[in-house]
Amino acid sequence: EYESTEEFPREENLRINVNGLDQLPEDIPSEESMLYAQRKEFTEDDIEEIEQLPGQKSIVVDQHLIISEFDSPMDIDADTMDSDNLLESHIWNREDYQYFGKDKQTNTLIFFQEMDRPIYFNLSGVLMIQLNEDDKAVRYVQTILEKTDEQPAPEEINKPLEAVSVLYFNDGLIMSGDEISDEVILGYHNLLPLPNGVQVLAPTWEVKVNEEKFFYVNAIESHYTTRET
Repeated sequence: EYESTEEFPREENLRINVNGLDQLPEDIPSEESMLYAQRKEFTEDDIEEIEQLPGQKSIVVDQHLIISEFDSPMDIDADTMDSDNLLESHIWNREDYQYFGKDKQTNTLIFFQEMDRPIYFNLSGVLMIQLNEDDKAVRYVQTILEKTDEQPAPEEINKPLEAVSVLYFNDGLIMSGDEISDEVILGYHNLLPLPNGVQVLAPTWEVKVNEEKFFYVNAIESHYTTRET
C-alpha cells in the first residue's frame, strides 16, 4: 500500500491501490441539475388502460400504486432483463424502467424508473416483479414519479474519481486491492424518500465494487449510502 504525500498525490495513490478505474466514464457533464419530482397520480384514463392490460388482474391503490397478478406464471428470460420487450405489453410504461438486480430473499426482480437517468431506490419510482419457485413471474407492484413543472438550475458536480476517492480515503469502504467492477453511472437518489409531495433528487454516482457491493455517492455534496442501507 502507498500513502499520500505532497510528492505522491491522492489520485496516484488511488490508481495504484484500486483496480478497475478504467471503468470511470470520461465523457461526463461538468454540471447537472437536481431533479424535482412527485408521485404520479393516475387519471381515470390511466386506470382504464392499466385495468385492460392483458393476462392479469390489476388494481390501483390510492391512485398511485399498481398491484397486479398474472393469470398464469410468465416466463422471464434472464438475458433480456434490460430489454424493452420484457413484458412490455403487460406492464404499463415498462420502457421507463431499468433492471437493477434480484432480491434473492424474496425472489423478486427490481427495476428502477428512469428520467433521463436511473432513479435509485425510490419507493415512488420502482417496479418489482415477484417470481415463483420456477422463476416465472407471478405478480408485480409498480409506482411512477413524474417531473414537476419547475426544475432547478444546474450545479457543478464532482467527477466519478472523486466519488471513489471519498469511499477509499474517508471511511475505508473501498480497500486496497478492491476493484471497481462496472461502469460508474450517474443517476438520481434521495437519501430520505418521502411518501408524499415533491421530492428533491440529487445527482448521484453509483459505484459497484467487487461485483457485490454498491455505493451511492452524492455528486454535489459527496455524502453516500449503500445498497444494504
